[in-house]
Amino acid sequence: MRTMTFDPSQFSQPKPASGPEQTWFTWLSTVTYGHFLGPSSTDAALSGWGGETHPDFSGGTLLLTKVHGEWQPVWYKHGIITRSCRKIIASTQRDLLLCEEEDGMIGHSYQILYVLDLTRPEKPWDAAVLVADSYVLMCREQQKQSIERIKFEGAAETDATFMTVFARHGRRKLTKSETKACAENRGPIVRDYRIDFILRDTLRPAPWSADVARLFSVR
Repeated sequence: MRTMTFDPSQFSQPKPASGPEQTWFTWLSTVTYGHFLGPSSTDAALSGWGGETHPDFSGGTLLLTKVHGEWQPVWYKHGIITRSCRKIIASTQRDLLLCEEEDGMIGHSYQILYVLDLTRPEKPWDAAVLVADSYVLMCREQQKQSIERIKFEGAAETDATFMTVFARHGRRKLTKSETKACAENRGPIVRDYRIDFILRDTLRPAPWSADVARLFSVR
């Protein structure tokens, strides 16, 4: 059986991507192989760019599957971002993608941790499991949050911790003088937190971490 791999140099010139709009890749950043469509399928998620702008995180993904030894396109979707991901195996024995992306708008700076199921793909905001949000709100309230590191501990199909996220959070109200100056130099007191996650068909905060997870909730 003939195998085929992808070299980013093959996409140095625009190439057509599958889809009714016939999107054209102008570059390819990463290729992730896995069993995304089924436990025994051989698939590849190609992260690239087809003219997307900020609302679509300036990128998209082309999903391919191998049929009789040949790669066949399944779909190309705008805003499905797979450029910074790692595979995790769900209880269904299919591969999911745990990804990280950054975003910003109206004074907010976001770190988004999200899980992609490529049988029903969603944009980072819609698939988010944890969001770190730093901002100065109307010069009256300041918040600093960050995702520091991630530790993988267990396996799927159990109630044990599969993954732990170590994060930091701090929030404070600005004084009247700071509000007048729109100051943010002092900053809030920032504390360390841990959020445990359980993996089954998808990734969810463990019941004992639910209250802390709400500090880093999706907008």
